[in-house]
Amino acid sequence: MKNIHGNITVQKMPILRHLLSIITGILIQYCYNLSLKLFLITASTAIAIVSTSPFVSIKHQLAFRKIAGIALLVLFVSIGGMLSFERNWMNDQECISNCYKPNQPVLLTLQEPLVAKAKSYKALARADAVLINNQWQQAKGNVLLYFLKGTAPPPLTYGSQIVVSVPLLKIENESYLGAFNYKEYCLFNHIYFQTFLKTKDYVLLNTPNTTPLNSLIFKARFTILNILRANITDPTSLSVSEALLIGYRDDLDKNLIQAYNNTGVIHIIIISGLRMGMIYALMLSLLSPFKNKKWMRFVKPIAIIIVLWGFCLIAGAAPTVTRSTIMFTVIVLGESINRRTNIYNNLALSALIILLINPFSLWDAGFQLSYAAVLSIAIFYQTIRNWFFFQNKILAFVWNLCSVTIAAQILTLPLILFHFHQLPTLFLFTNLLAVPFSCIILYAELLLLIFSPLPLLSNFLGKIIGSMLTAMNTYISNVNDLPFSVLHNIHVSIPQTLLLYGCIIGLSGWLMYKSSRWLLAALSFFAVLAIYIGIDFIF
Repeated sequence: MKNIHGNITVQKMPILRHLLSIITGILIQYCYNLSLKLFLITASTAIAIVSTSPFVSIKHQLAFRKIAGIALLVLFVSIGGMLSFERNWMNDQECISNCYKPNQPVLLTLQEPLVAKAKSYKALARADAVLINNQWQQAKGNVLLYFLKGTAPPPLTYGSQIVVSVPLLKIENESYLGAFNYKEYCLFNHIYFQTFLKTKDYVLLNTPNTTPLNSLIFKARFTILNILRANITDPTSLSVSEALLIGYRDDLDKNLIQAYNNTGVIHIIIISGLRMGMIYALMLSLLSPFKNKKWMRFVKPIAIIIVLWGFCLIAGAAPTVTRSTIMFTVIVLGESINRRTNIYNNLALSALIILLINPFSLWDAGFQLSYAAVLSIAIFYQTIRNWFFFQNKILAFVWNLCSVTIAAQILTLPLILFHFHQLPTLFLFTNLLAVPFSCIILYAELLLLIFSPLPLLSNFLGKIIGSMLTAMNTYISNVNDLPFSVLHNIHVSIPQTLLLYGCIIGLSGWLMYKSSRWLLAALSFFAVLAIYIGIDFIF
């Protein structure tokens, strides 16, 4: 089937088939917890079938090619299952959830500097060993630590090793309906316990355990935060500038975060595909004067990738940032190697790489929303933009921005309803101003870093950035205060989410191809959804 961009077909996206097979294997293992041995046998059988293809006679080549194709898909399903099994540390006897018993001393290494909270300091720690029968046995897994606030912060930082003897507490979910599944989120990030510590509850060892790369990252982040704090005086504006530039959200006010979330612009203060897209667009602009140079074919992708990954490291290499960086890296490489490549193949390849690294990214809301947004823009943006034509450049720019915003919302809407149980009704108006404004602020912050050695210029830039951030925060807060700016308490189940996607796909196909079969499909999905909701409401 052709899409709206021309003759791009499923056959021209072979990576998509492998991606779907990997996802199938991940889901099968997660849902049914099958043994690793079963996946190994299945994979070996599939490899044996594919390997015999060259020895099949010409007469049976056509029939065997289909069998080999199915075997190849089964192989990728098995790979997905094996990845899901191996990355699930609950299957490993060294996992702290399997080897730890209450009150056993645990050796922990802090993986980040302390983060100040209202009544405590928080840090993520890695479990290195558990004392069992007076012998230290190796362990793996992470623990959340909360240190009681005193007159001075604990003498702890990244790499500090401590021995904790108080009980580690299992992480539990909130009991109210629609609550975020925090326990599952922690398990996917290999976080199994948490504990609250006083000074007497741990012993600090004189054996810091650090890595040069992480030390460099934290040093760079600390330097950037100091530059921002020295030049932006307003605390609220400063907290947003920290989040906007390097994804540091520890200083953000909860009410302000909720306002950004309610108005549909939370992606501005969370480093995601939007932020990396801004960096990518900036690099394209800076390199455009040299586009006719022959050496640019090699220098351009290398320069862009170095900047993207440098920004990723400075931002802490958090999963959301890393995913977006991998996505743009694949896109850059695809465009530089093969000009005829398509965005869908690039997206599938980047998603495949991410899932090979961490199959549990599949459950991450950020992963789902990032790919849904980019895919939605790729599919619908051109069609929506063609609804209206403006000769005036300002009106054309505004409509292009609206088109991107509307397009991004089409495939992300069901996920927003499923994960956040709310619908921002004024997202178009907030994104219309907030997205380009945040882009200008980001570029201004980069200039601030460059000119930070010059006090007069950096202070001037800091005042301008502070004023822009104050204006943006005021605008977001005012929109949030409007009645019906957000619809709350919308609870959508997984089957309902899939049915919503069925309705969207059917309606989109009908509008694009003018075929009654697509409309019939959309109405069918809508009917099943209505029945499902009705039964759920009655019972």
